[in-house]
Amino acid sequence: MLFRFFSLSLHSRQGVYRPLSLGGRATRGYLDIVRETRDRYELPVAVYNVSGEYAMVKSAAAAGLIDEERLVMETMLSMKRAGAKIIITYHALDIAKWLQQ
Repeated sequence: MLFRFFSLSLHSRQGVYRPLSLGGRATRGYLDIVRETRDRYELPVAVYNVSGEYAMVKSAAAAGLIDEERLVMETMLSMKRAGAKIIITYHALDIAKWLQQ
């Protein structure tokens, strides 16, 4: 089976997509678009965290400003609630560790 990956174009909610190789955007600010996409199409929707989001979370956690586990797990849950069937994240190893505890 051949899969083609697309990233949402933030300029339109009318089903305009562009290849992921042209550049994606942070998911967290666009969960409403994820939901609309999930409702419109009978295909699994994939989302991902960009490296900048990951770096901000790690930096804030290191400074003691946030509860990293709580923030990351809520972020993942919000993506799932929005309709994502696949979540790609730099936090995967941390999440696996937290789920084992």
